[in-house]
Order: sequence, then structure tokens, then C-alpha cells
Amino acid sequence: MEFFDLNRQSSVQRKPAAPSDQQGHSRDRLFSAACPGPDDIEAAVRSGKTIRLLAPILNESLSRRLEHVLHSLVLRYERPALYDCLHSCLVELATNASRANMKHVFFFDRDLDQARPEDYAVGQRAFKASREHHGWHRALSARAREMGLTLEIIFRHSENGLRIEVINSLELTPQDERRIREKLGKAMRTENIYEFFTTHGDDTEGQGLGFAMNVLFLRSENIDPSLLRIGSSEGRTVARLEVPFSQQYVTVRAREAGAIPA
Repeated sequence: MEFFDLNRQSSVQRKPAAPSDQQGHSRDRLFSAACPGPDDIEAAVRSGKTIRLLAPILNESLSRRLEHVLHSLVLRYERPALYDCLHSCLVELATNASRANMKHVFFFDRDLDQARPEDYAVGQRAFKASREHHGWHRALSARAREMGLTLEIIFRHSENGLRIEVINSLELTPQDERRIREKLGKAMRTENIYEFFTTHGDDTEGQGLGFAMNVLFLRSENIDPSLLRIGSSEGRTVARLEVPFSQQYVTVRAREAGAIPA
């Protein structure tokens, strides 16, 4: 199986073929397309290739490609009812990853250290205020590109299930990791949006309502919300959503715990 790279900046890379994992998901072989169109995406989905999208932030071009890939996948596996749920979750995760890249640029250009609590507090207030201005993201997006920051979305799929990873170039700061884990944990325990907003909202960086909405959305489609996970790996932030299509699907966590051979 192959890895299909749907990015406008084509730098063709090829790696030796590797065996598929226990889900039938492809691994490392890479195929690049300079200017992907609908036919490219649909061909990649039909052939079972892992699909990779890449940009500095969630811009209009990436949004269109994301929507087309997701639409093609739910049709390919005859689960069109999942589109709205998965799209909502994916946009929330990609938006958070984009914000992390832009926040890093914002702090860096002002010589603020996110690891220092006093710098973080000052920078966070200024960053939030800057987002109230129209077009606030354009300069930060350009700087993110200059600094080599990326937002990567990877779709691995088979008859057994779908695994989506949203990856940005930066490791979670301790403050952000603590805030995200707290918000996600509270969202897992909430029964409705009103309850979450009235008991768990704060003013740090959004109210965390996106997490709560996505948890409720996943539950409404009988998808275990614990299959939505966010953490740091190898200096990057990785958000992962797994959607089993059959009982044969084995989650990443179960595999890492030794439930099946590597």
C-alpha cells in the first residue's frame, strides 16, 4: 500500500515499502502530487492509500482538501452519516493546531517565553486580544511558513476503521497540556453543552466548548469519546481520533499495551 501526499508544494520523497499494520493501514511508502484535484483524492481513497495534508495553518485550501478527503472516505466505507460528526471534530482539532503554531510565532516575535508563567500570562492576553482584529491570522500564517511550522493531517483507513491524526510542529507547553487535559476530562463527564458552559467554562483561551461539543457528537454516533486523544510525541503535538468500523479494529492504545503483536 502507498502513502499519498496531497500537498501543493511537491517534493517527491520515496521510502522503502513497509508492511501494513494490524488494521490493514498503510505505513511508509510516499507518493507526492504537485496539484491534487478531486480525482487524485478519490483515487487515493479507493486504493486504500494513507492520505497526508500539509499547510502552515488551517487555511481555505487545506479546508477544501480536508472536506473532500473526509467526504470521499465516508462514502467509500458507506458511512455518510458520520460526515458531520467527523468534520466537526477534525476542524476543531486542526483549528487548535493552527492556533498553537500562530501563538508560537506571536510569542517568539515578542521575545516571550511560553515556559515562563509571567511571560505566558502577558502573551496569552495579548494574543487573544489580537484575534479580535479582522485578518489577524495572515501575518502570523506567513511567519509560520517562514519558520517552517506545519499543520499535518493524516488519514489511515481500511474496512476495519479510520484513524485521523492532526499534528503540529510544536510540543505542548506544560500550561497548554494541563489546560487541554482538564478541559477534555471535564468534557468526557458532561451530559450537555449548558452543563459544561456553566460549570467548566473559563477565559484562558476559549471556553473549551469545542471539546464538549465533539465529545457529545461522538457519543451521538456511538463512537467512544476516549478514542479522541491529544498529547505530545517526539517534540510535536498529536491529536488522534479513531473510528472503528468493525470489531476487528484494534486501537493504537491497545496495540501499544501489547494487546496484539507489533
